[in-house]
Amino acid sequence: MGVSRLSGGAQMRKEINKQLVGWIRERARTSFGGDISLVAIYGSHVNGTDQEWSDVDCYFIPKTDRGWEFAADFLLAGVGYDVFPLSWERARGIAQLKEPLVPLVGDAVVLYAGSPEDASRFQALQEELARCLKDRAYCC
Repeated sequence: MGVSRLSGGAQMRKEINKQLVGWIRERARTSFGGDISLVAIYGSHVNGTDQEWSDVDCYFIPKTDRGWEFAADFLLAGVGYDVFPLSWERARGIAQLKEPLVPLVGDAVVLYAGSPEDASRFQALQEELARCLKDRAYCC
């Protein structure tokens, strides 16, 4: 009985997280269109390892000063969520392995891109990260 309850809880959390992802995408598109370069998610929700207490790991890259207001932290059904800002410069540092936050770029899925150029810029960072990780002289 305990296993099925956990499964039910995990399934409920997946549904909550799915709805939250839709809300984040819609909020970026409508309320912050033009103010956000990119919104990305990563982590257990993306890679399918989410459990009963898993959140949605989400960050955004602001385009304007108003874009910083997209940040949010809140509780949903007992789990804390944080939608946090990241600059393009910091994302590039991650891609260049200058910070140990590789999943933020390497395993991220773009929910929203403010323009095709923003989407291309992020894809270029993912490609740069992949090159750095393959280069033993660079990363080791």
